[in-house]
Amino acid sequence: MNLSKNELMDIIEPILFNEEELSNLKDLINDVGSNKIEPKQLRKAIIDNRASIMERLINIFFFQVKREFNLQEIDSYAGNDSLLNSEMEEKDKFLEQIADRIQVIHTKAVEKLGPID
Repeated sequence: MNLSKNELMDIIEPILFNEEELSNLKDLINDVGSNKIEPKQLRKAIIDNRASIMERLINIFFFQVKREFNLQEIDSYAGNDSLLNSEMEEKDKFLEQIADRIQVIHTKAVEKLGPID
């Protein structure tokens, strides 16, 4: 896999720092502080959240590995087929553009919602 550190962080960061999940955990912490829920419920929510993050990280890891194997298979099957390689490059660029656009939308949404206190 030819992922740079920044590309890897771009994949992992939204999983680790999901704004909605962090907001829910913040609300639960506040509820424990005001005795609306028991600490046991907060611990369960934190463990469930971490398990969910781990599951998503594993899924994205296997997706990337499968993608890399597929690219290698295509390369070995196609050999030096420049038409197929150029089509794959176009599709990769298109997917990168989509990913960039999604990142911009995500950033704007976070800016609009504001930071979690």
